[in-house]
Amino acid sequence: MKLMGMGLEIDQEDYLTSLIETSFSETLEAVDIGQQLRESFSFILNNLEETMNKHDYLLDAFVMSQTCKEQVEEDDIDDGIELF
Repeated sequence: MKLMGMGLEIDQEDYLTSLIETSFSETLEAVDIGQQLRESFSFILNNLEETMNKHDYLLDAFVMSQTCKEQVEEDDIDDGIELF
């Protein structure tokens, strides 16, 4: 792509054009890296959310099992009757 003349010497224009192209390429690379980071963080957050959901499920199940166990133990103690 040829730009209109900038009123500079040819080598100066070539240098500036090269600098602009290089800067643009580096910017595109940075954007790509940013997108990859965003996707990585999104993946990590999804995994953390799934882990937290599993943790909550396991914690609830544990608490329920402990509650049931305590209830059975209380029922055994409250009977006060020994069977032979």
